[in-house]
Amino acid sequence: MLSEKFLKLRSRAYAKKNKNQHPVSYTEAKSFGILYTTEDEPKHQSVKTLIKNLESDGKKVHTITYLPKDKENYEFKFDFFTKKDITFAGKIKSESVLNFLNSPFDFLILLDFEYSEIAGAVLSQSKAKCRIGSLNSNGSQYFEFMMDSGGGNYNKLIEDIFKYIKLL
Repeated sequence: MLSEKFLKLRSRAYAKKNKNQHPVSYTEAKSFGILYTTEDEPKHQSVKTLIKNLESDGKKVHTITYLPKDKENYEFKFDFFTKKDITFAGKIKSESVLNFLNSPFDFLILLDFEYSEIAGAVLSQSKAKCRIGSLNSNGSQYFEFMMDSGGGNYNKLIEDIFKYIKLL
């Protein structure tokens, strides 16, 4: 789709300009951003588990989800955005996403196995110090830390992310 090409070009330009600070250790980290694409109830529950773990360690967590067409926003618990919140030229116009982008998270975690240009747009424009996600060659330029985890099992991915960020 043509708008995804614009989004990809815009994201790559942001990624080149967006020089990240050095990540802080987990014990020093205060704020976490979580980005994910809504898929199903089990994934939603997995995300809630990660949030609970982070908050129990005293971390502030802000979560936003991309809601594809014909998907349900479980509980309406998190801020969400849709394709309508991105212009044809790839510019994000959602107030909740813009606030998310301008938050200086210590860590931003993408909880998707499949990379999308929409995730790339958010990752590339984020003010996060360290971006973490599942190993995927298509979006590697947007991450400081990627891991190969469990081939499609969100519980395993979340368990591994939580384990490894605590070691940082």
